[in-house]
Amino acid sequence: MLRRFTTKEIILIAVLAAFMFIIDFFIVAPINTITGVHGMGFLIDVIFINAIVTIFALITRKFFSVTILYTLFGLLVIPTSIMGPPTPFKIILGFIIGITADLIIWISKYKTIGFVFGVAVANALSYPIGLLFAILLGLPGVEALRDAILFLTIGVLLLGILGDIFGVWIFKKIKNKQIVKQLQS
Repeated sequence: MLRRFTTKEIILIAVLAAFMFIIDFFIVAPINTITGVHGMGFLIDVIFINAIVTIFALITRKFFSVTILYTLFGLLVIPTSIMGPPTPFKIILGFIIGITADLIIWISKYKTIGFVFGVAVANALSYPIGLLFAILLGLPGVEALRDAILFLTIGVLLLGILGDIFGVWIFKKIKNKQIVKQLQS
């Protein structure tokens, strides 16, 4: 189940986590700030982020790869409004998102169905889990998130599935390209 990560895969994880941070910093954080609802901005870029993570998971096909990616992403976003108010709980949330996606993909035996639902379900579950963390930690903005939780969870699930499908489609188009083969070797 657990295979060692190559240097290329570790570098890919770090680059993708940084790329996700940059995308979310310029799209998600401003929308969260404008609306006052942590998580509202993710509805805008969930298709793109899910497609990226799904392509990454299809390239690596290793258990724990998405977990490491999202945990590192959680670490990077601590000082921002991405994934909620600035607190270290984002590392735990990132781990939970990643391990959920990895488990769904692994349970499906790395078949397409697991990639189509893995990241989407994990990201959708992050909203109720994030709300629970926010309530337990007494963080500000809980009321706005509580009011929008059902809308956000269902929206991220549906848009996330669309992003996952898009990621699988892109991967099928690029899987024979030299760069993908180099990353997989």
